[in-house]
Amino acid sequence: ARERDLLGRSVPILGVGEASGALMPEANYIGVHSVPIQLAARRAFDKAGLEVDSIDWFGLYDCFPVAFISALEQVGLCKYGEGGKWVTDACKRLAGGKKVNVNT
Repeated sequence: ARERDLLGRSVPILGVGEASGALMPEANYIGVHSVPIQLAARRAFDKAGLEVDSIDWFGLYDCFPVAFISALEQVGLCKYGEGGKWVTDACKRLAGGKKVNVNT
């Protein structure tokens, strides 16, 4: 029933960002947060005129669990070093504490 209510409704895309390079920075850059994910997120936020707290849905690349965790941190959904806990907490909320494969 809910799906029928959504047919024909569009969702505006206010901004996108793209950058390429190493997924993780070299050891001497850790903590600097100069990886492509952060650059792409900043570009998208700037184009949309929004900040992370104003956005309801994120499409984050998750080829490996570490890529998803890094992306969570780099776009600002959680603090640096807290991505693993963010995923654990999200899985508990979505599955009542059951283990869930978050890689889609």
